[in-house]
Amino acid sequence: DKIQGAIVISPFVDYADQLDGTKVMLSKVLGLALPWLSLPVEELPVENLMSDKEKQKEHDEDEFNLHYFTVGWARLSLNAQNRVKDTSPLVLAMPVLYIIAENDKVSHVQTVRKVGENIEQKDKTVVERKGELHEVLNETKRQETFKLIGEWISNRCD
Repeated sequence: DKIQGAIVISPFVDYADQLDGTKVMLSKVLGLALPWLSLPVEELPVENLMSDKEKQKEHDEDEFNLHYFTVGWARLSLNAQNRVKDTSPLVLAMPVLYIIAENDKVSHVQTVRKVGENIEQKDKTVVERKGELHEVLNETKRQETFKLIGEWISNRCD
């Protein structure tokens, strides 16, 4: 009944592109004053998420894809990212599988690598998926990733 491991896939620990300072400041201020305020999301091209054309089509047709965010979420997200980036070492009390997407266009890859390096755990597996984008579970070689995850879990089950 206890958690026996953590699987972290393409963590959103930093933006791939530099954020507009004005937008960051507004998110922080408005996130405190009006956390429920909803704003339109800047469009993230599906080609930046995954390379599998079939999965891109599914993504575009998914009615539940969000087109708005709240400034409260933006403020909390920025705070969480900063806490993770600034924690060194990042001590975890369980085995960790940490998967990085080499060509991630959503998360800053060097920061994702650094966070992975900063995880202090003797049973830590870091895997970088070569040539893959942010959503590695929707990439063309996703079956390899599913197999990797399945084997990692099986090797740690009681």
